[in-house]
Amino acid sequence: AMFCIEEFYPVFQSATAKITRVELGKCADGYQMAARRIVAEVPYVHRIAQLREPDGTYIAAGRLCKSKTEPEDWSASGTMEIGAYHRGETQILMEQIQDGVNKHHAMFVKENPDGYDDLYFGGAEGVFRSYRQNGAWRTEQLIDVPASDIVVWDLDGDGQEELAVIEGFHGNKAVLFKDLGHGYERMLEYELNFGHVLWGGSFLGRPALITGSRGGEKELILRRFRTTENGRIQLFEKTIIDAGQAPAQILVHDYNSHADIIAAN
Repeated sequence: AMFCIEEFYPVFQSATAKITRVELGKCADGYQMAARRIVAEVPYVHRIAQLREPDGTYIAAGRLCKSKTEPEDWSASGTMEIGAYHRGETQILMEQIQDGVNKHHAMFVKENPDGYDDLYFGGAEGVFRSYRQNGAWRTEQLIDVPASDIVVWDLDGDGQEELAVIEGFHGNKAVLFKDLGHGYERMLEYELNFGHVLWGGSFLGRPALITGSRGGEKELILRRFRTTENGRIQLFEKTIIDAGQAPAQILVHDYNSHADIIAAN
């Protein structure tokens, strides 16, 4: 089964957006929908994720905004909402854990050292991290840089996670931040054109960052980094994976000897 967002488009008419649970059944060509049910009505929901926490499974839903009168109406901020999910239940009761995130677009899930999931999200106000502690959600702000996509990963292999964002709403640069002991510092930035892909993780068995632009040359670019003597981060490898396809989202499967990139262009 999988969770889906339905009725998000067109963006300014997505007041009826919802989260559905779709069960898949095998057929001759692969899989097809065997059953579908609505589990939560979440107007303007733009990103969803499943979270594993000490007290169960949760579904996180990032709302782009609360309402719109036309495409450029950003008068109503977005929210982050999370609800406990119990298999077999027909509805998820969503709890608002953060309000006031304008142009809420970014969301990223990362397993923490305890084996549970931390949730990173952001918008015009910056990047936030939410985590489950003693049966309640706690939220902290990491940076105040406007962000529309987020990656948290050890990109240079020094054992410490870096923070990468697409700065601005569908912005024109990808920026890497590193915490040198006094909060996150801006390290590197790369030009994008309508930035809409930011992926970080293991690629062919080594850490990498992939960025994508929906405008200009419409390139999908892979970069690798290393640590300098003073603990900062520098680029040491750049590969243009693809061009001319305008990637909107990607999914990467890494098998060490080879990797698959599934792109929605």
